[in-house]
Amino acid sequence: NLLGAPYPRIAADVNKNNVISIQDASLITQSILGNPVANNVWNTSWRFVDAAYTFPTPNAPWNFPETISLTDAVADAAGLDFLGVKLGDVAATAANPQLRPQPVVLRAPDRLLQAGESVWVDVAVEGHLDIAAFQFVLRFDSEHLQFEQVKVPQGSTLSESRFNAPHAGELRAVSAQANGETLPDGTPWFGLQFTALKSGAWLSELIAIDESMLPAEAYTTALYPQPVTVVFEQASTSTTDISRQDLMLNARPNPAIGQTTLRFYLPMATDAQLRLLDAQGRLMSAYNGSYPSGTFEQRVELPVAGLYFAELITPYGTVACKVVGE
Repeated sequence: NLLGAPYPRIAADVNKNNVISIQDASLITQSILGNPVANNVWNTSWRFVDAAYTFPTPNAPWNFPETISLTDAVADAAGLDFLGVKLGDVAATAANPQLRPQPVVLRAPDRLLQAGESVWVDVAVEGHLDIAAFQFVLRFDSEHLQFEQVKVPQGSTLSESRFNAPHAGELRAVSAQANGETLPDGTPWFGLQFTALKSGAWLSELIAIDESMLPAEAYTTALYPQPVTVVFEQASTSTTDISRQDLMLNARPNPAIGQTTLRFYLPMATDAQLRLLDAQGRLMSAYNGSYPSGTFEQRVELPVAGLYFAELITPYGTVACKVVGE
């Protein structure tokens, strides 16, 4: 799709060379995958445009003023404004956050590990419409699991090149295509092979989505964001265990200054309590409610810098996440 003018085009020029090319798209992809060379080239998060500036050629909006100069200023000057453009964010989803819809759920079988065994984790997607792109980070415990390889099914629109070479227990994935695809329930998406280094742990205890550096999101053809979550299906017939795995809780931004937003997902209507505790376990704030199924948000205050813990407590179990206040 053609990019709007002028601001989405400014956002697309991530290397700031006044040209939009495949190099910009490659830098975005490689930065998401954690490539340090790409991160060094794409070294600016935002650009600022004098709000009073009129672009003579909006389709080629280069060499715009990024400063406002005042000569012999002796008093306050009002009405001097800038418009901020988030580089790489051609759809303005980061600049205009909104409540996220139902997540794209990735499902994998849980199992108890034995040291030395080869472990395949076959990941399937819960039935979903119109997935055109996605990005996420899978964090695995490198003391228990040694990564071997990633495989995608034959005929899949994915490829192994959409995953990075894992480092320090972090596996990143990013993919994008022009048009979304419909994924029937149970569609195999990709597989991961590990070697178990220790015995006695469950896969669900060792692998999880990590949003501390990168939001886990999928996108429709219209670039509408949807959160991505991973659910491990346990061999146990206990629906309580399975429901607990469906819960989701994260904080954005994280780290944060002064306040952050806790986002949580409930697979079914239920009473729930959201709590924020400091590093010593002291209760800082609590929120109780009766919720329908879906994704919800709660803004919380971080009164001082330091480590906090957020908890989502439901009849089906409790999930928690760390929050860092700066």
